[in-house]
Amino acid sequence: MVYHAAYTGYVNSRLAIALVALGGGLYIGGQYVASQPLRAQQADTAERQITVTGRGEVTAKPDIARLTLGVQTEPQPTAEQALNVLAERFGAIAAALQAAGVAEDDIATSNLSTQPLYDYRDGAQQLRGYAANETVRVTVRDLSQAGAIAARTTEAGANTLGGILFEIEEPQRLQLEAQQKAVADAREQADQLAATLGVRLGKLTRFSSSADSGMPIPFATRGEMLQASDSVDAPPVPAGTQDVVMTVTISYEIK
Repeated sequence: MVYHAAYTGYVNSRLAIALVALGGGLYIGGQYVASQPLRAQQADTAERQITVTGRGEVTAKPDIARLTLGVQTEPQPTAEQALNVLAERFGAIAAALQAAGVAEDDIATSNLSTQPLYDYRDGAQQLRGYAANETVRVTVRDLSQAGAIAARTTEAGANTLGGILFEIEEPQRLQLEAQQKAVADAREQADQLAATLGVRLGKLTRFSSSADSGMPIPFATRGEMLQASDSVDAPPVPAGTQDVVMTVTISYEIK
């Protein structure tokens, strides 16, 4: 009798577990089935849409020029002496820039360094001295003076000239204008495509935009060392124009 009661309890407990598992399975299955209309609706929405890409472009003249120049000293007995020579050279360059109307805030140092220089004789390393190097980036706001300023700084002691780049200092307004043109272009394409397909446009479902502004216009690059005695004439420096381009991608539901 004890064995029969224990066996009956065991069977009942297994039956209860099976019923719970069955109920859970039915619940999960019901949830899956209930979600199918939503999944189908989402898939149908994704299929019933058109996507177009629009492009807008605005052309403008650069309003600033950026001039990169520098000084590299000859070998000096100590690093301190090399820095002193460098400071003297750049003092003359700064004076030339200020005389040309360049504001102090428009002169920024991008590199300052010293390094030991060695000679190798009979397989042995011998210290030749120390050189100092400084590179600055100058913003020129009067574009008609860009070439003259490059020449003046060279005459004042700059012996490396990286070139002149023309840029639009604040392109945000132009980018907004180009984006508006890109949106109008995309909408026109969507209307034409909908008419061709015999459908109507619904609500907008996706929008993205990206800038593809023109790169700064390089005028010249002269990376070799210049001698302080070199005579550098001020060349004509045409700034040209730059294109500010925006691209948008838009998706519409179709009915």
